[in-house]
Amino acid sequence: MGSSARKFIRQDSESTPEPAVLIRAFRKFFRDERKRSNDDDGSRGGDPNKSYANFCWVLFKNGTAVLLGSYKDNMHETLDEMASSAKRYLKHNGKLVVGTPLSDFTVNYDDDLCGWMVRFQNERIFTFVPGEKVNNGVAGADTFGSLSGEDGTNNTGNNSEARNMTFGLLGRMLRQKDARELSVIYVYKPEVGRRK
Repeated sequence: MGSSARKFIRQDSESTPEPAVLIRAFRKFFRDERKRSNDDDGSRGGDPNKSYANFCWVLFKNGTAVLLGSYKDNMHETLDEMASSAKRYLKHNGKLVVGTPLSDFTVNYDDDLCGWMVRFQNERIFTFVPGEKVNNGVAGADTFGSLSGEDGTNNTGNNSEARNMTFGLLGRMLRQKDARELSVIYVYKPEVGRRK
């Protein structure tokens, strides 16, 4: 089972993570992540039998991904149509509105991804902050030096709340930047095996 995907050409800047790093992180994340649901009591549970592996998603240049839905839901859409849908969705749902659920986030550091995955109230939008982000100019190593390790990836110690807040705010800022710029770098659409 392969996948069809396309990279959109863009100019890199020092403060933008490498597209390959972001693509690799989201491919792994969506392959491994279990579909989440909100239970009646407000707790978050997951269905171990369902994953996002067969879902389509669009990646923006600052590390925000928009989950579009299953392949079945998007099978007749072209990659350009999917990119347009994600742009509209992020433009409407990605801007920061303080004091509303749009500003809420949760943060998890993932050793396998070497970075922080920031989830938002809207469960179709995710932002990945790679460990390299700490040292490559977005905020500068001095800003995060006491919250992360020398390499920007250490998530242990007494500052976990402060660290999660810092990277959550950074992820939210990057999501807002993506919602403003709307620069797509990658579209993922899984292929379904052909039946005889």
